[in-house]
Formats: sequence, C-alpha cells, structure tokens
Amino acid sequence: MLLLAGPLSAAAQDPESEEETLDAALDAAFEDLSLSDEFELLEEEDVVVSATTHAQPIEESPSAIWVLTREEILASGYDNLLDLMRLVPGADVFLANQTHGAVGLRSGTTIAGDLLLVLVDGRDVALHLFGQPQWMAPPFDVESIERIEVIRGPASTLYGANALQGVVNIVTRRPDDVPLRVETTLAGQSPEHLRASVRAQGRLHRLGYWLSAGLLRRAPF
Repeated sequence: MLLLAGPLSAAAQDPESEEETLDAALDAAFEDLSLSDEFELLEEEDVVVSATTHAQPIEESPSAIWVLTREEILASGYDNLLDLMRLVPGADVFLANQTHGAVGLRSGTTIAGDLLLVLVDGRDVALHLFGQPQWMAPPFDVESIERIEVIRGPASTLYGANALQGVVNIVTRRPDDVPLRVETTLAGQSPEHLRASVRAQGRLHRLGYWLSAGLLRRAPF
C-alpha cells in the first residue's frame, strides 16, 4: 500500500469578501444585458405595478391583488372587457343595456360605476365628466390585452378619486420585435352578433407601435 502525504492548506474567506465577490459576478453578468433583455427577464416573473405604482413580484404586493393573465383571457372566449371582469373573484358586474355596464368590488356598485378606477397602462380612461369607466367601448380590443391587474380595496392615497373600491389596471401588449405584423379577428353567431378587429404592430429601430381598430355588434335585448 502506498500512502501519499503532503501539506494541506485551508483558508477561511471573510463573509464580506464573499458578498463583494458575488456582487461583482452579478454585475458582470448583467453588464451585457440590454434594456429589452431586462424587460424579458421581468416578464418571466409574476410582476405587478398597480399596488405601489412600481414593478414588484406579486407575492410582495402589500394589497389584495388579482391578476388575470393573457392565457386566461384568451381561454375565456369573452369578447369584451365587461365580461372579462366576471372572471375576477368578488366582482359585481352590472349590465344596463348593450352600451352601458358597471363593475363593483366589495359591496356592489352604482349605476354609474364610478367607485372603481380603471386604468390602461397606468392612465385613467374614464369619461371625466361623469368619472365613468368605458367598460363597453374601451380604446382597444380583447386581443390587445396582456394582463389585467385588480386591486381590491381603497386606493385613493395612490390614485386619487374614483378608487374607493379598488383599481383595475389593464396592461396592453408590447409590440413584437418585427418590422410589421398584422392580425385580424372575425367572430360571431349571426350578423346581429358580430365582432371584427384588425391590429398592426411592430418595431422600427427603437420605435415600437401598436394600432388596432374593431367593431362589436350585438343584438338588442
């Protein structure tokens, strides 16, 4: 039997130097990431922005928040924003006629539906004269929605008026990294119940664009 023996050396590394080494490695790894790469990394996580007006993981949100994903939106088969809100737990959906509806959270709603603030990409889209959300005629079609973030509970401290019951933030899709892409949708049960839309989107150098137009026709009650 042959035994080999030699000097052994062991060095204990300072915890602070370990942390500095880790930070340096992370900085080096992210140095080559472009802004678009960073957004792609964020998209892989369940990130919301409505509760605190800045991006954060949903599990760290201080508010009771519900996120309706794009997959759930497409799987529902709904063709309008008002029906999509029926998927939100605790939402009270009120349809007055074919052109007007209202949504409430936590103890109902009013006919005007002015107790719930509706945002599109963080901007208020209500009719300012009445404070009334455009549930039946939003400035986009269902296929343009990436996700819907719903805050249940008062949020007037952050968002001001009309956020008494909560906030609905509709996040639209970002353009694909192609010069031009055109999508069309045609659906309906009859000429009296028809939905048609067309979308054009893409990127030209550093400029991204998204254009959409649609028609929704429903038979009277």
